[in-house]
Amino acid sequence: MFRMLKGEIIVDVQKRFTHIVNHLISLGKIFKREELNIKILTCLDRSWQPKVIAISESKDLITLTTASLFGKLKEHELEMNRLNDQEHEEKHVRSIALKDAGHKDGQESSEGSDGETLNVLTRKFSKILKKNSRARTNLQIGITIRNLMISILKIILVSDVVNMVISRPIVPTMKARREEQARNLRRRTKLKEPTLLGKILMILPLAHHQMEMKRKICA
Repeated sequence: MFRMLKGEIIVDVQKRFTHIVNHLISLGKIFKREELNIKILTCLDRSWQPKVIAISESKDLITLTTASLFGKLKEHELEMNRLNDQEHEEKHVRSIALKDAGHKDGQESSEGSDGETLNVLTRKFSKILKKNSRARTNLQIGITIRNLMISILKIILVSDVVNMVISRPIVPTMKARREEQARNLRRRTKLKEPTLLGKILMILPLAHHQMEMKRKICA
């Protein structure tokens, strides 16, 4: 029995059917047009059942030629292929949309986890900054205290030096002693200007001192 093969298209069915019928006709077999059309429709698989029923109910199998029947079947095949392609594209679009939705969900979850990780790192970094700021503050306080102690020590040393200088007894020089003697003499004599006697008395200690120095040198 002539049957449509799995995955076979109408063009191939028509070629095989025409070849068999021509061979049988050459052998003297006679076929009615209706008989050939029925054989063609019955050889189709289940996917063609709606079209087979529609053609059978049209009641034109007697007048319909095999070429016209195969033409209608080819048109139906093209329409089915178009619908199949459209369904395939719709499925592909839906799968892409689902993948995008899953990818977005994954991104949102990863962004959420990244945000949590960033918050944890931010808190840790803030703690480190606080510790460093405290350490810097303590260091600055220590440096300030050290500088203050150094300044106090300097002040103490300077004050000690000043006290030593102030408390050191001043050794009067020869000129200062002469001036002091002259002032004392003026006080005693109540003279505003030194007289000749006063000048002589002022010179005597100097001359005495020079004589003592020459004596020491000669000795």
